[in-house]
Amino acid sequence: MKKTLSILLCLVMLVALAVPGFAADCPSLSATAQAADIMKYGNVVLSLRKEELLGAGYAYGDVVTVKFLDQTLELPVCSNYSDVDSGLPGVFARQKEENVILAINMGDFATTYQIAVKTTHEDKSFVWNWAEGVTGPVSFTIEMKQAGGYRDEYLLHQLSYTDERADYPDLSDAEFANFRAVETTGMGKGVLYRTASPINPEHNRNTYADAAIRAAGVTVVMNLADDDATARAYPGFDESYYATTSFIALNMGVDFFAQEFQEKLAEGLRFLAAHPGVYAVHCTEGKDRAGFVIALLECLMGASAQEVSEDYMRTFYNYYGVNPGEERYDAVLKSGIVKSLCRAFAIDDLESADLAACAQSYLRACGLTDETIEALKKNLSAAQEKEAEVDGVLTRGEFIMGLFELSGEKDMEPRQAYFDDVPMHGDLALAIRWAVGNGIVKGYGDGRFGPDDPVTREQMATMLYRNAVLLGQGFQGMWMFYLNYPDAAEISEWADEAMHWVVMNGILIGSDRGLEPKANATDAQLATVLDRWQSFLSQIAA
Repeated sequence: MKKTLSILLCLVMLVALAVPGFAADCPSLSATAQAADIMKYGNVVLSLRKEELLGAGYAYGDVVTVKFLDQTLELPVCSNYSDVDSGLPGVFARQKEENVILAINMGDFATTYQIAVKTTHEDKSFVWNWAEGVTGPVSFTIEMKQAGGYRDEYLLHQLSYTDERADYPDLSDAEFANFRAVETTGMGKGVLYRTASPINPEHNRNTYADAAIRAAGVTVVMNLADDDATARAYPGFDESYYATTSFIALNMGVDFFAQEFQEKLAEGLRFLAAHPGVYAVHCTEGKDRAGFVIALLECLMGASAQEVSEDYMRTFYNYYGVNPGEERYDAVLKSGIVKSLCRAFAIDDLESADLAACAQSYLRACGLTDETIEALKKNLSAAQEKEAEVDGVLTRGEFIMGLFELSGEKDMEPRQAYFDDVPMHGDLALAIRWAVGNGIVKGYGDGRFGPDDPVTREQMATMLYRNAVLLGQGFQGMWMFYLNYPDAAEISEWADEAMHWVVMNGILIGSDRGLEPKANATDAQLATVLDRWQSFLSQIAA
């Protein structure tokens, strides 16, 4: 009978901790503090023991009312100072201390609430004296305000991660860098990626992120965290793949609802709208600012609330190992992107809202025109259009035509580049004459050029590299760059330097199958490669 009664009492206690309606059942607690009980930085140590507070039914994550002097505060019950944001107060039942403490994280509780005044002596010793009008000991009363009222925030503050790659053996390098493709409804395949910073070494993820954006062929980057000077000042920036992309550095704050944040967001999205390509968005960790911006773009393109939520929470698996079904998963989701989007869109429920319309209205309010929004949507869905195209074999003539059109060459004087299988006049003749005359490509030596012959990927790389050399680019002096692809050894000797250079600069990339140097290039690859080549030309012209 005693065992059954104990079980029932335990069940009642668990329900009481979880349900706000049981708040009144927690007794009011009284405590005092002397001036000698005030710690160096103003933390007030109460006579109330930690076991008394928790044993009375109070729990971490509750919100309590604390009354003292003529003041009444509503404070969360926490296990450590870091469980509240910097500058905020709380009731702390810490593992390291026996008694309950009233404190401000990175602040001075005693001075802030006019309990006592600190005097520091020349020998660095100090003493606290009661503030004017205060007579000790000071009495404090603690009462339940809302059971679990701070629980979600409390769980968020319990999350922690490390910067050591070895601590994440189950993650790929890309996951460790919080890098992934955005693949929600409406988003073009391989168009948008999100990542931790590829240049900021603070969290030891930059080199992994830089390798990931290189492998994905990213050409345009939206940097939410840094200004331009800061971005370029990071160690190793000049040698990074990141430095070869077109990037905008916005130095955005973390207040999503500040006017400055919204103005800079609009500036960054105008940049994406004006620069078609393969995009990456990052802040420092790729978590908060990037999480909000990516979610906003996902909504704009037609993603469901579930898709947005699942993509957002992958970050918290990558950093903290948070999985669906855990209490902290729901807490992070509700307090994070759900709360932010509901506030941004002025709605109460993501599930029932027209998220695309909400995102469009939000972007208009940030200052984007309908024309810019439509250009942005077109760019973000571009790969779907390309995917629908016939993936035919690319010919030598088609590739040379593409390079010629981007060359800006206007003055085409006759050159000795006539072939039996190329018309004497017309655009193709001009393009081949330009390419041969500038040493970008050669004929077969038997009077033929072969404009309709397939071009391999290593041939394409070679022509790109010769064009780069013509423009004063290419490797200078000694160089070293490792091609981390399983078929790198298959590259022909004559194409080796060219293939290294185009991969290093993100103009040609491999896939899970490798670089495939001997494979025929395709029409679809031509569009992608020329987009990257145009981006490269813009950079060297700037």
